[in-house]
Amino acid sequence: MANQITDNRTLVVNADSATGWVASASATLDTDVFIQGTGSIAEQITNTERYIMYNMGATQNWANNVFYIWINCGIVGLLAAKASGGFKIRFAGPTVSNYFEFNVGGNDSWPVAIAGGWVQFVVDIEATPSGTGGTPPATSAIQHVGYAAVTGGTMTKVADNTWIDEIRRLPDGTAGILVEGRNGGSTPWTFANMYTQLGVGAGTLKQGPAGTYLLNTSIQVGINDTTTHDFEDTNQTILWENQEWAPTDLYRLLALGNAGGSTRLVLGVKTGTGDDATGAQGVTFQAAAGGVRWAMDFDDANLNTIGFYGCTLNHMGDAQLDSSVVETIGCLFLDCTSVRQDNGRFQRCTIVDPDVLTNVPFLTTDDMTDVKFCNFQSNGVGHAIELTTPRVASQTSKGNIFSGYAAQGGTAGNRAIYNNTAGAVTISVTDGGGTPTYRDGTSASTVVQNAVTVSVVGLTRGTSVKVIALATVGSVTSGDVLFEGFANSSGQASFSHNYEGDLSVSVRARNQGIAVAAIQAHTGGTVFVDETINANSSATSDMTLIPSTGSYTANDAYYFGAASTFLRLKIDISQAGSMGFVSGAAEYWNGSSWTTISGSPSILGEWITAITTLGLTTVSWALPSGWATTTVNGITGLYWVRFRIASISPYTTQPLGRKVTLDTTRYLPFNQTNTITSTGLTVNAVWVPDTIAKFSQSD
Repeated sequence: MANQITDNRTLVVNADSATGWVASASATLDTDVFIQGTGSIAEQITNTERYIMYNMGATQNWANNVFYIWINCGIVGLLAAKASGGFKIRFAGPTVSNYFEFNVGGNDSWPVAIAGGWVQFVVDIEATPSGTGGTPPATSAIQHVGYAAVTGGTMTKVADNTWIDEIRRLPDGTAGILVEGRNGGSTPWTFANMYTQLGVGAGTLKQGPAGTYLLNTSIQVGINDTTTHDFEDTNQTILWENQEWAPTDLYRLLALGNAGGSTRLVLGVKTGTGDDATGAQGVTFQAAAGGVRWAMDFDDANLNTIGFYGCTLNHMGDAQLDSSVVETIGCLFLDCTSVRQDNGRFQRCTIVDPDVLTNVPFLTTDDMTDVKFCNFQSNGVGHAIELTTPRVASQTSKGNIFSGYAAQGGTAGNRAIYNNTAGAVTISVTDGGGTPTYRDGTSASTVVQNAVTVSVVGLTRGTSVKVIALATVGSVTSGDVLFEGFANSSGQASFSHNYEGDLSVSVRARNQGIAVAAIQAHTGGTVFVDETINANSSATSDMTLIPSTGSYTANDAYYFGAASTFLRLKIDISQAGSMGFVSGAAEYWNGSSWTTISGSPSILGEWITAITTLGLTTVSWALPSGWATTTVNGITGLYWVRFRIASISPYTTQPLGRKVTLDTTRYLPFNQTNTITSTGLTVNAVWVPDTIAKFSQSD
């Protein structure tokens, strides 16, 4: 192995001698005008077609080869039009009259020249020719190669006006530039080094406008040997030449694995590690819109480090990035066709208007967990990601955003995700990612979970909270109740919502004497049943104030708790109880034991009257001395009143309640319209005491 960057094309002729050249008029050596070597072959082009071709001396099998031919035409403006055959690259068999040719230029079409008028035409010998003569030869039986040209008018002065220099060929699919080792054996190669190593005469890498480079062949980093191959660069712009007759697979950037050494290619600068890593100062690769696309191939075994950081990739075709050593971070993909990504890191990339069709994905992977914080922007056609086998049942879409794709009810072939695993896949969306729509392939099923938290804060404990959808988004229909519950001991009510798109909601909160807790205790008061929701709803007969006649046991009780002390409760009875003598007590917690609430008439008596009377009844008492908070059924920090029934005789009808309110501080209802986004929603309630409402009013 040598530390070098080499031209991997095969020399056909260097044009440093007139030997072997044939022409319709004359073919003379010019040692003053040339792009490489020591000379070129000159000819005068006139209004009668002329050609110059090199004779190989025997037929050559040049099937599936791409030809690079240097031309300097000093009379471009006088050539015939391109379509009229102004300038053509010609291939002939043993007889020059048997040929096929390709129109490459004319007075109306000519590439930008360098170094005093030189252009390098790139022609795929297998392309469909523009014209033929005689019996065209097979591409496996070529003996002559060169050009033919004609002007649009008479040339009045006899002088050489067109020159041809070196001709090289490259087997289709082969890299034209090989990067081996390191610069001086110690530092990574760069594009500037590549330009210097190849020289102007190679023509494969040329200096372009505004500090750019023009490239017309593939670049391969590394060969299979036992040494270190290293290429690294930043802040460069590489423009793939718009060569009309180039094959579709000519332009590639690739690396060859090295079992005995190492292969490294890094473009751009990586900052940070893991999911926090970002990319900047990358390299821009751009092909002409409508021209030949370029490709990347980095799935070879034994690669060591491949990094694309902050790169811009424009008009790219296929990119094989399915290797664990490949990192693509902070890159911009513009008008690109496809990416295969498995096991590596594809992170913080933006994909704009991928060039895909309906039912066709841009990125293919077996696990989208490798794709993080990316922004997929569709023009409405095709998929963002296809999930393939081997199936990964549980996958994570971390921070990925999808826009422009079909809705779940829209065209299946244009939805964001295509599950082609033939199995069940659950996608969990995290870190503010969007909820992707999906298409299920044969025998596949998909569940997308995008759990965001919706919280209402700044309330008092036990406040009733309801959140109602105001729009139809995904599986949510306008009017759906997303949450109905109560604020916790921190004055907060929260729930998890599956985000399927921004959703307008109405957030309502109300506290008009709501019981923070309502607990039924049966089996002698030892088994607890939480009926808080029942006590705060308007459902009929869902409060079991005393166990049924066949289930009651001595000392069964009913508890009411609130965050502050209260002196009255109002209960709505939907089924009045029927019973005779009742013993027991109305009790509070004094800090160490349950103590009877004193009162005349008996507070227990008022309770029995209330639960045996249909409709609304109020039970009241004086503030007990030393009332303290305690824990009931695991609910801490509340002031409790319990109604304990020691005995009943007789007991024929069970009392059932509809709702209860307590005489605690009341607040004005809160109602606000908000939007649940991909990051969830937190609502700070404006909680104002209601100084007008009276407890005696109906609730």
